[in-house]
Order: sequence, then structure tokens, then C-alpha cells
Amino acid sequence: MATAASSSSLPSLPPPSPKSPPDLYGKRRDTARLHMLDREITFLEVELKNVEALQPASACCKEVADFVVANSDPLLPS
Repeated sequence: MATAASSSSLPSLPPPSPKSPPDLYGKRRDTARLHMLDREITFLEVELKNVEALQPASACCKEVADFVVANSDPLLPS
């Protein structure tokens, strides 16, 4: 009787889950994702190089301001 009481206090295991069907396209799908990520990395590296090559905006603004001050507008009366 003591063994029957102790065996009923043990937690029961959940029912086994059914096996999922094998993923026949998993390797191709993973390879495609990998290629997509490689292309995105390459694109971002190129963009980063382009951004690093740009001059700071303040330098461009200074050049424009200097040009506008040096060359007066011919349509404005002096």
C-alpha cells in the first residue's frame, strides 16, 4: 500500500509529441539566407566606405557660404 501511494505522487510525464516531417529544403533555405546576408553585408560595407569618404557637412556649408559672400548676385542692386 505504501508503494502505491508513493508512485501516485510522482509527476506524470507529458505525452510524446509527434515527430515533425523532415525538412527537405532546409539546407537550401539556410544557404539562401546565408547568401542574402552576405550580399547585405557587402552592400553595407560599400555604403560605409562611401560615407567615410564624404566631407563633413560643415566644410561643405562653409564653402557655399564663402562662395555666396564672394560672388554678389548680379540681379540685386548694389
